[in-house]
Parts: sequence; C-alpha cells; structure tokens
Amino acid sequence: MLLRGIPVARLLGTEIRVHLSWTLIAAFLVASLGAVDLPGRYPSWPAGVAWLVAIAAGVGFFASVLLHELAHLAVGRRADAAPPSVTLLLFGGVAPAERGARSAAWEAAIAIAGPIASIAIGSAALGAAAAIGAPPAPGVAAQALVETLAVVGFLSCFVGLVNLAPVFPLDGSRLLRALAWQLTGEESRGTRVAGLAGRLLGVGLMGAGVLLALSGDLADGFFVGMLGWFVRRSSGAQARQEVLEGLIADATVGDAMEQDLPAVPPQVTLDTFAAVLSGPDSASLVRVMAGDRLVGLVGRRELRRAGRSAWQRTQASFAMTPADLLPAAAPGDGLGSAVARLQAAGVDGLPVIDDGQLVGILTRHGIGRFVHTRSLQARPAR
Repeated sequence: MLLRGIPVARLLGTEIRVHLSWTLIAAFLVASLGAVDLPGRYPSWPAGVAWLVAIAAGVGFFASVLLHELAHLAVGRRADAAPPSVTLLLFGGVAPAERGARSAAWEAAIAIAGPIASIAIGSAALGAAAAIGAPPAPGVAAQALVETLAVVGFLSCFVGLVNLAPVFPLDGSRLLRALAWQLTGEESRGTRVAGLAGRLLGVGLMGAGVLLALSGDLADGFFVGMLGWFVRRSSGAQARQEVLEGLIADATVGDAMEQDLPAVPPQVTLDTFAAVLSGPDSASLVRVMAGDRLVGLVGRRELRRAGRSAWQRTQASFAMTPADLLPAAAPGDGLGSAVARLQAAGVDGLPVIDDGQLVGILTRHGIGRFVHTRSLQARPAR
C-alpha cells in the first residue's frame, strides 16, 4: 500500500508519486497555520496573508521532501540502484526494492544522502529567516517571508534528523542494514531489529499524541499521533516486505506460476463457471481462451463486479480483464520483479509466455502459496 500514489512527475529517470497520507497531513499543516497559529501571533496582518504564508510553507515543505528523495536518487543512480518509481510520504519516499545497492558502502551512501540534503536545506532556510528578521523590526512582507522560511526550515531539519532514527521506514534503517551487512556479510541482518524498533517507536508516538491531545494541545497531539500511526504501519509493512524479498530472492516466475487453471470460451455466461471460483477448492482465476489464444482472465473480483443477478446474461468476454491489459512474464524472470509488475498493473494474474506459447499464469494465489511453502521450509533453519 505504501507504493501506491498519484504520479506527478518523472525526475532522474524515476517516476515520482505522492501518497494520499502526505496530502492529508500537508492539508492539516496548511489549515492549522492559516486558521489558528499565524492569525493568533500576527493579528495585525491584512486578511489573507496568513493563508498565503501557510500555502507557501506547505509548498516549500513539499519541495524539501522532494529534494530529500532526489538526493537519494542521485546517489542511487551512481550505484546503479535507482528504483523505477518512488512514492513520497511525510518523511521521504518508499520505492519497490527491485534492485539493491551493490555494497554496504553504497547502501550507506544512498541512505545518508537524504538526511544530509534535508538538514542542509533546513539550515539554509533558518539562517535566511534569522537574517531577514534581524532588527530593526521587519514589515508585514518581511514577517511573512520569515515565517515561511522558518516553517520550511524547521520541518526540513526535523525530517532530516528523524530520518536518522534506525527504524523502518526511515533512512536510519538502511544505515543499520548497511552496518550489519558490513559487519556480518549479510545484508538483511538488521531487518528484524529495525522492524521491531519501528513498531515500538510508533506505539510510543501514538501514546504521546493522545497525552498531548488530552492535555489540551490538540494540534500537536494530532500531528504526533499521526506520525506514530505512520511509523508503526509503515515499519511493519517494510519489515514484511523485507521478509518477502528474502523468501523470493532466488525464485523465478516458473516456480510460482499456475499451469492447471480452468479455461472457458468467451461466449459462455458467468453462471456456468461461477462455482469454479467460489467453491471450497476453488481456482484463483479462470482463463478465457479463443482456441489456443488467451483473451482474458476472470476472477472473483470480476464476478462481484458483474453482480450475481446478471451472471446468467453476462458473457465471459464482457466480464474478463482483457489480455492486452495484462503485462506478460517469462518463466525465467525473477519473481520479485514480476510481483512488482503485477502490483503496478493492479491485475490478478500475468500470462507466462515461453517461445510465444502460453505456459501458465502467475497469480496472487500462486505467489502466496509459494511464499507460504518457502516460509515453512525456512522455519526449522531459523
């Protein structure tokens, strides 16, 4: 879920996305500044100035977070480890881990680049605010500029310093992983410790937010509580992602694909095969075939979308996800990259093609079954 977001740009060869949570937190920041904080401290400001400062501060904060992530990408490109996409969150970005750094030193360099950029930006903004706000007392325009720079500077430094915490999903977790990698020769040694630390920190911040809100500081309590929720949720997700990547690191599409999925012609109605997808031993998907050619896939989601009352008159060709919307994979492709393609496309299965022939379907069910088997095999060794 952390990889989902709204595409806004492509920079340094990477697609930049913005997560909904960032938008909500930024909106709260702008609203609290424009409606409460600035009018209370500058009652003599003309109408609308507080909101202009609040919006400018929000835009500046977004720019600082973007520059934080661009610093990661710039170093990542040097290390040949730049991801295809990045989703911006409150404290930086989350990327699909298709390709990692080639050494512990590069991993550490990529990780530290973001916090250094944020702290440098924040320090420059705070220094400029101090210079502009120095005596004699500035006018309204200078006060507005000082407040904008101060907010952006404080938040940017805050983002940089918080990111140094060695917990998921912050950059400090990558530093911890790089340290463990360097000391032990195993890249994933710090995963469990950092994941647990992140969850504990998140719970602590949520508790602190509740205490602040109960003491009367509602705005700060909300912000700290949201921060704790974000850290706890994303640290757990990142830790699970690390475990998943470890389980499928050396696996191929051929290891997890399903080869015995039932097939139906395009003209049959949904009621004729609905039981195949809903029984106790149900298939994960049904192939819609025109002769030897795959024309689409039908799963439980398509059945629900059509509605039970329409099954008798809805043909498979009208309910299916068409094959031309399904990215293809090859049996020898890495399972990790195929999973990323499956998630990015938002579909339930990828056709697996070998020498122009359909040899199987990579489904979410098949991937889950493969991961479950691998985890059982790994448990005694652990």
